[in-house]
Amino acid sequence: MGKGEGKGEGVMMIAANKGDYLVCQSCIFCNTYIDTSPSTCGSGTTNVCCWANDYVCVGVDSGIPMACGTCGLYCFPKCGCCKTAGKLIPDKAEAFGQKENWLMCNSCCCGPLGYENDYFVPPATCCACEQKQCCICVCDAALPCSPDVPMMLTLLPMCVICSPAPTCKCCKTLRGIKP
Repeated sequence: MGKGEGKGEGVMMIAANKGDYLVCQSCIFCNTYIDTSPSTCGSGTTNVCCWANDYVCVGVDSGIPMACGTCGLYCFPKCGCCKTAGKLIPDKAEAFGQKENWLMCNSCCCGPLGYENDYFVPPATCCACEQKQCCICVCDAALPCSPDVPMMLTLLPMCVICSPAPTCKCCKTLRGIKP
């Protein structure tokens, strides 16, 4: 999240991990996809005002930090207090996108079986989420609209008619829809 492939005005920004998502349904700020290259059984990120959470269930997602700590005190991957994700795990900070600057407050880690984090974040949106279930089913939404959630509109399943300019592309990945 936060780092995309497109640049400039009117170009849809796509996070690197979303490029292979096959668009199923979309209604401006809420989208559903099929992940054509899954790496986890389930994962997700939620952001509400100044609080955010992310998790992984069975698998590893390079965009989600793997750490262990509570109340801002961390013992894994290194000891620290009141650190951002980028400062706690600097060798993987680039993969975290905007999470690199989020203040980590609670984390639980059981290795590749599952891990999750809570963050304090600067307010950027009212609410946003991205969830992956059953390995391939993905949804994302943001209100108000956010650069992390592509604005599209589908008329029929898998047939995008607007992204953000009028177009008609069917059975395409996000990378294939980008104008």
